[in-house]
Amino acid sequence: MLQHSGVPRYGGLGFADSRPLLADEPTAALDAESSAQLESLVLRLAKDRMPILWVTHDLAQMRRLAGHLVALERGRIHCAGAPGDYSESPSLSDCLRSNVFR
Repeated sequence: MLQHSGVPRYGGLGFADSRPLLADEPTAALDAESSAQLESLVLRLAKDRMPILWVTHDLAQMRRLAGHLVALERGRIHCAGAPGDYSESPSLSDCLRSNVFR
C-alpha cells in the first residue's frame, strides 16, 4: 500500500476510504449458478461503495458489473470509459471488439 498525504492509495487507483476487492477472473472456473451468485454479491458490495477491481475477458459480464471499464493491451490502456459510452461511441465499441478480448 502506498501512502500519499496520509491517504492510503492502492496501485495509484486512489481508493482512500476502504480496501478494494481485487478479483482476477473470479468466475472463470465457476458454473453459471455460482457465477450469478458471485456477481450478485459484487453488485451489493459496489452499491455499498466498496471499490472493486474486477478483471475479466467476458464482455457481457463487464456490461453487467462495471461502473467504469478499462481495456488493457500489453500492459497499456487501450481504451476506457463508462459502460454506456461503449454502446454510444463507435471507437469505444470497436475497442471492445478488438483483439484485446479474444
